[in-house]
Amino acid sequence: MRFMRRLFNFYLDSSIHVALAVYALVRVTMKKFNILFDDPLGYFVFFGTIVAYNFIKYGSKAKRYFIVRSKYTKLIQALSVLCFLAMCFFALQLSSSVWTWVAGLTVLSLLYIIPFFPNKKNFRSLHGIKIYIVALSWAGVTVILPMANNQMVIDHDALIEIVQRFLFVIAITLPFEIRDLRYDQLNLGTIPQKLGVKGTRIFGSVLMGGFLMLTFFKDRLPDSELLVNACVALLATALLWGAKKEQAAYYSSFWVESIPIVWLLLLIAF
Repeated sequence: MRFMRRLFNFYLDSSIHVALAVYALVRVTMKKFNILFDDPLGYFVFFGTIVAYNFIKYGSKAKRYFIVRSKYTKLIQALSVLCFLAMCFFALQLSSSVWTWVAGLTVLSLLYIIPFFPNKKNFRSLHGIKIYIVALSWAGVTVILPMANNQMVIDHDALIEIVQRFLFVIAITLPFEIRDLRYDQLNLGTIPQKLGVKGTRIFGSVLMGGFLMLTFFKDRLPDSELLVNACVALLATALLWGAKKEQAAYYSSFWVESIPIVWLLLLIAF
């Protein structure tokens, strides 16, 4: 049992779970826009997410962003190196039309942790901006990349999907920010720091209401999509209202981050 717990913790700490969540959202986009499953792009996003998230989580604590001392972190670093090689392998199979978007999102990820400004601040430390950078990156990776890799035009419905994905990611990130209230520096200006826990729950509920309402503005709207979006909105809102500063160990890191996977399963089921 202790070994299984350690293995599960490694699964979460090494960002495999969040990578599955991002991968699931890519598949959600493919199903919604009738895109045949694209193996190279799906695997590129999966392995790339592990690399990016581990670099963000552990790079800032490492000497020169790469040299780590902890054996546990070295194990995660070794996994990240293997994932980086896999990411490069699948990247070479992507359409040339997607590379501009990949380059832009890569720069955004680097700016998130590496300080390029004269005052040595990265995007992560800028007042109140962290959550929006995360949401913008997820929306770009999970909606724009699948469409760009298949030479599809970003039409009216795609724009709505991008906005919906942006709102959704902000909403499911809020339980993490509530959890981190005890540790975040005040200069970060996170939403819970500004609005308090109850205000953050209300704010996230409004976002998910907007997410659901935007569904009605699409030109192509299967009945199943409305039903699935309603289920996703209710689930995300319920977990947001259950979030508090003293959370169970896996509340946000597993259950909240599982919502995209549930979203994909609901689309498949309906």
